[in-house]
Amino acid sequence: MLVGTKATVFTVYIRAGSLVTVTGIKGGNYAIYLTSGVDWDAGVPGFSRDCGYSKFADPIEFTNTGRQYTVWTITLKPTAGGNAATEPVDPAEFPA
Repeated sequence: MLVGTKATVFTVYIRAGSLVTVTGIKGGNYAIYLTSGVDWDAGVPGFSRDCGYSKFADPIEFTNTGRQYTVWTITLKPTAGGNAATEPVDPAEFPA
C-alpha cells in the first residue's frame, strides 16, 4: 500500500518454496503487509487456520523514472544478513 493511502496497490499469493516477481510498481514509499497461515481459501481470500498478520516496520522506497528503477528482494522468512524488521498487525487493521 502506498504510504499515506488506504488503497492496496497489489496482492500476491506465494506458495511455500515459490518465487514471485512483481513489475510495474510506480515510484513511492510503500508499506509491505504479510499474512501467513494454513489452508488458503481463494473464495475469502485468506487462510483458514494458524493465521498471522504483520508488516515491515519501515516502508520500502521504489524509484521508477523510466530509465532507472529499484529492485528489491523480499523474503518471507528471516534470513542471515537480512535487515527488515516486522511488527504484528491486528487482523481488523489488515488492508483488504
